[in-house]
Amino acid sequence: MSTIRTKIELIERIEENYVWRIQELSVLKNSIPLSDGPKQKVLIRASITLLYANWEGFVKESCDDYYDYVSHLGLNVNQLSHSFASVALKNSITELTSTKKITLQTKVVEYILTKFTHRAKFSSENPIKTSNLKFEIFEDICTLIGLNSSNYQLKETFINEVLLTNRNKIAHGKYRIVDYDNFLIIYDTCISLLKQVKEELILSIVNERYKI
Repeated sequence: MSTIRTKIELIERIEENYVWRIQELSVLKNSIPLSDGPKQKVLIRASITLLYANWEGFVKESCDDYYDYVSHLGLNVNQLSHSFASVALKNSITELTSTKKITLQTKVVEYILTKFTHRAKFSSENPIKTSNLKFEIFEDICTLIGLNSSNYQLKETFINEVLLTNRNKIAHGKYRIVDYDNFLIIYDTCISLLKQVKEELILSIVNERYKI
């Protein structure tokens, strides 16, 4: 992954990531015949799988880019939002909570406190994991990136039971039938969700929510 150096570059990357997905989904949707039949059923099944794929892919790639950008800003720990600071100090926090020895706990706390005014060091292992992107995982990503997860509470059932469950059943060979009218509702809701995430990501970048 190439390092993104400016806010403008990051916003452009997110916009590009969004646009090609919307175009791809639109092409597939428009290829579905209006009349009921085998071709319609097959293309609806394929479209639902691709809707989920683009939902997971957009969140993963855009948030990866966001994380990459923040981790290369060179900010001190005490300049970062609490979520990014916790990622930067994860190893020390893990060490602190894994020992019962007061001496070791004290040393770790001293280390953490001295690091507040030092440049944050992030692990090369990206903390953003999106495989089977259910709402609980998405909520955790929101916390890290600086999105308000409460704005998506009404979409929890849609994310978990419509997008993820339908995709898993189709991907695992189940004969899952969705009629055309219900498909249009699923399609429009997914597009709206992608747009909402995109716009809030950009707002988070502009307002520098990765800072305290």
